[in-house]
Amino acid sequence: DGIANPSLVKRFKVGAYPTIKVIRSGVGEEFGGGRTAPEIAKWVVEHVVPTVHVFSPSDDIFASAGGRRISDTWFLCTGDDDFLAVMNVAVKAFQKRTVQPMSSVGFVKADNTTLRALRGWDEVVFFNGSFDAMDELEDFLVDEELALVAQVDETNFLSYHSVANKGIVWFCLATQEVEETMNREREGLFKLARRYRNEIPFLWINPAEYPQQVLEDLRCTVFPMVVVQLGNFTSASEKTVVKYRRALSTNFTAEEVGFFLSQVLAGHVRPF
Repeated sequence: DGIANPSLVKRFKVGAYPTIKVIRSGVGEEFGGGRTAPEIAKWVVEHVVPTVHVFSPSDDIFASAGGRRISDTWFLCTGDDDFLAVMNVAVKAFQKRTVQPMSSVGFVKADNTTLRALRGWDEVVFFNGSFDAMDELEDFLVDEELALVAQVDETNFLSYHSVANKGIVWFCLATQEVEETMNREREGLFKLARRYRNEIPFLWINPAEYPQQVLEDLRCTVFPMVVVQLGNFTSASEKTVVKYRRALSTNFTAEEVGFFLSQVLAGHVRPF
């Protein structure tokens, strides 16, 4: 509050409103990015949030990660102090490359050096490269941040849009159906989604949280249903998004979804 705290305004040289500054040890660094909420949030995360969260060896870091939201991605690493320093640099570089800050990175000091990604519905991906290669570590964080089949919300939708250069597959499932569906068809859906990775993400949006988007935008009138949107979501100039939908059987399979998507891509389905 510049009126109530004029001495702070003078001390930290606040010359315009609104402004954001991070003050460390009495030294201020002023925000100079864009004015949209994602741009501001990204800058704040990069400048305020610890790059890597260090857990005590007595903490059950994997139990903590297991309690994450489905829409979150956790990177978990173990190793010595030197590897922690390396990961801090790699994560800092990763945060500058990511579209929307959405991932947590946890570290536990241990004799063995490991790095893995926990994301989506029980997906675990291990890093198999060189722990001394900064570029390989950074690329792993970038490449493995997004789940194969994901719940999308306000914390991650920009990240999935950033790779949707051909379109998006939406699953219209009632909230109570999601867990049963993923338990039944997880591996098949993962295999299908992997074929279109970094081109067409496979997403679920909670109809209880976003009823307007589900009913009005996706036009999901029955459950379960799959909606395919074709278009380049990575381009700000993209004006045409073509939508296709199909009601699914109660216990639908990944093959059923894959067949419909292939028919859409081949031009054999009429849009709505």
